[in-house]
Amino acid sequence: MRVGEESNFLDEKASKAKRETIVIKDLFSSPFVVEIKDGANYEGYWCYEHMVLQLEDCMDCSTVLHLQFEFHFIFDHSCGHD
Repeated sequence: MRVGEESNFLDEKASKAKRETIVIKDLFSSPFVVEIKDGANYEGYWCYEHMVLQLEDCMDCSTVLHLQFEFHFIFDHSCGHD
């Protein structure tokens, strides 16, 4: 992704479900720390869709800030932690 270009999320289904659009919007805060209001009456509970969208945002930021590095993200996303 280049600065100033419009890009879409790789996981369009997750993006539509949680952000109501597939287009990546400008970030105004760090994607590395995300707070949600959990519960049925707010933003729901942390799920795959939240995780994959945060990962895409973190990957974009990391790549733009440190183009010379290759990044690897590790997750513990087992069924027991849903």
